[in-house]
Amino acid sequence: MAKRKLPQEVFGETDNSDEEFYFGLLNTDSDRESDNDCSDSDSDIVPVKFLHFSNNNLVANTDKLKKVRPVINFLNQKFKELYIMKKDISIDESLMKFRGRLSYKQFNPSKRARFGVKFYKLCESDSGYCYEFKIYTGNDKINCKDSASESVVKKLSESVLHRGHTLYIDSWYSSPKLFMILSHKYKTNVIGTVRSNRKNMPKDLCSVKLKRGEYVIRSCNRVLALKWRDKRDVYMMSTKHETAEMTSQGSKRTLKPNCITEYNKGMNGIDLQDQILACFPIMRKYMKGYKKIFFYLFDIGLFNCYILWKKLNDGKKQCYVDYKINIAESLLKKMPKPIYKERGVLSSGDAPDRLCAKEWAHFPKHIDPTPSKLRPSKRCTVCHKNKKRKETTWECKKCKVPLHVPECFERYHTVTDY
Repeated sequence: MAKRKLPQEVFGETDNSDEEFYFGLLNTDSDRESDNDCSDSDSDIVPVKFLHFSNNNLVANTDKLKKVRPVINFLNQKFKELYIMKKDISIDESLMKFRGRLSYKQFNPSKRARFGVKFYKLCESDSGYCYEFKIYTGNDKINCKDSASESVVKKLSESVLHRGHTLYIDSWYSSPKLFMILSHKYKTNVIGTVRSNRKNMPKDLCSVKLKRGEYVIRSCNRVLALKWRDKRDVYMMSTKHETAEMTSQGSKRTLKPNCITEYNKGMNGIDLQDQILACFPIMRKYMKGYKKIFFYLFDIGLFNCYILWKKLNDGKKQCYVDYKINIAESLLKKMPKPIYKERGVLSSGDAPDRLCAKEWAHFPKHIDPTPSKLRPSKRCTVCHKNKKRKETTWECKKCKVPLHVPECFERYHTVTDY
């Protein structure tokens, strides 16, 4: 089958208004399931086909993320400039679903997506705000003396050291060497689970047999190592705690070491972000990996904006979906209807665009009668704002606002300060 060609006259230079319109449309349609969508529809094919972020002639061929490197650098810089995180922060990985051809695609059976691109994220534990991120491309080692996990933690936490934060990490990153460096050299407390066979871990912790609820601790150089028995053995390390204080938690009032309770609470940030982004993604199905990475980063940026909005508007309650819809409406509000080539008046039949305003347009109607009045009237909203006392029998069918027809009706729906 021959590939359909688009007419040449539809292409032209784009500006900021065109970009706002495109991203506004993406936000309004983000409730679709990304697995069932494709980018070959008439509304998507033109913008996505020419979606490009760097000059191929000016970037290094050794960089596997060269096509989105400017976007990555820009967002990492802005995320750090706009917000200062609270005390508790966490580092963990997320998996962006992708099954296409990519040299750094990962397989993780413990994740829901299983196949995809791995993101390392530094997030605030309380809100899930993403402060910095790093994309895995096949090699995480920066210094030959450090392991891959230690290099990731040092790289992501570089901008928050010496600030008194408490960092929460899981067993893949934790090691006694890393805990001592962050605590003694960079004055940053660390709490995390740890593998029992890590280098420099106390050997006798593994050999001790415990019953459920029992624990044993070892301490050296202000680093606490703990083994606690729940359904299975749990190994923890902490530079914040000196002893294993037991606290009750949950409806069953189960006694747990305080460091484990704090760890469970501190690792919530990235899980919260992943949960929300998975439910309401802008993501589409693309064969090009760099395009999918870009839209995933767009989702992270939009979620960060939502967190900042909540911080600035503490008294207001608004869910993430409503916030995205409001953003889309604000982007599309000032967008004029495109001017198509005039084809003259139809000789017979109806105009092809006569039903285009069926879902969104505003229409006048008479105010509904009441038991005491057949034709009730109310004060016109526009006249009242302009300090005129006039009543009308008309109202907007969609807004339910009394307005004179046609002057006040048109002014209310076209002028910001009516």
